[in-house]
Amino acid sequence: MGLFESIDLIGAINYLISNNEVETLGLFGMSMGAYICNYVAINHKQLLDKANVKFIISDSAYGSIESLLYKNWKERLHILINKKLARKIINKTIDLQNLATNHDQKELNLFDMYENQKMIPASAPILFIHGCNDQITPHTDSLRLFINRSTYNSNDELLIYNSCNHCFSFKEHYYQTIYRILMFENKIIKDNSATKLALDKMGISDEIISNNFNKIKEVSTFYFSKNKNNVF
Repeated sequence: MGLFESIDLIGAINYLISNNEVETLGLFGMSMGAYICNYVAINHKQLLDKANVKFIISDSAYGSIESLLYKNWKERLHILINKKLARKIINKTIDLQNLATNHDQKELNLFDMYENQKMIPASAPILFIHGCNDQITPHTDSLRLFINRSTYNSNDELLIYNSCNHCFSFKEHYYQTIYRILMFENKIIKDNSATKLALDKMGISDEIISNNFNKIKEVSTFYFSKNKNNVF
């Protein structure tokens, strides 16, 4: 659930830097893709720093196989399966994953890497995006990763929607999601003209921004950034 795919990402980055002079590279992942970006960021710090990975967008990530499976039990099966039985099923599933990948799934737990192993991630900051009502991955995983990384990456940002289905931030919150991503990138890249051009092409005007991103109904959204200068 992310281990083999992370090898593909590492291979792609190695190929890119071996055949090109990379000035700036950004990573974007949703769901498992977001987990992979987070996994590579903490396990391959030297590679990402060498490849000039300047920013990462993490949409609807999970931090461990255990939290992912527990979330799916809670959303779909808690009426049919009690917590004690669910615990046994989750443990069995993890054991099967250990056999299938020939790798201890506990070693893929991002929370353990930050909280117990005290591993230091790559320098690239991450914008975490998630919805509170996500039925696939827990939004608390994105929050926990954000908190874990706060010691190392002060430029990380957090965007939590009160209502947003799994990986649907672009569809359900188009204007705000695009705006936050572009402003997050610009904080790192520092190219106001290119960012302004991108906002114009995406149809995001000053009027839309000041009008709560054209939300017909007020939607509770939590956004946190230590950098409050999100204007040109």
